[in-house]
Order: sequence, then C-alpha cells, then structure tokens
Amino acid sequence: MHPAAGPDLVVGLRADRVRALVVGGAEDPLVPMDRTRELAQQLGARHSVVSRPGHVPHHDTPTPSPGH
Repeated sequence: MHPAAGPDLVVGLRADRVRALVVGGAEDPLVPMDRTRELAQQLGARHSVVSRPGHVPHHDTPTPSPGH
C-alpha cells in the first residue's frame, strides 16, 4: 500500500470514526483497484469506481458527469 494510505492513516481515520468514500479510477496506472478496495475495507468505507479516469480524474475527465 502507498505510504500515504498506510497503517497510520487507516488507524487515525478509524480512531476518529471518519466516514469515508474511497474512489478509484478504473484506468489509474498508479493505484490499482485492488489497493483502493483494500483501503475501503480497512476503513469500513464505501468503495466507488469512476469508469474512465486514471489517477487525476479532474484532469482526465474535466467535463462533469450528467446530473452534477
């Protein structure tokens, strides 16, 4: 797991009882889907996949989705 999403982050967020949504880009070359799923499970958070974007969704898909 990436250091920024390592054990300290998980422990801190769980201790603070932070509600989280972990979002991953389906075509992200830097953070594979299994890693975002793993982080969501460790946090007890929801996991969502954005179908087209890679690692920087606001750059990869700058047009808002319908309804947003």
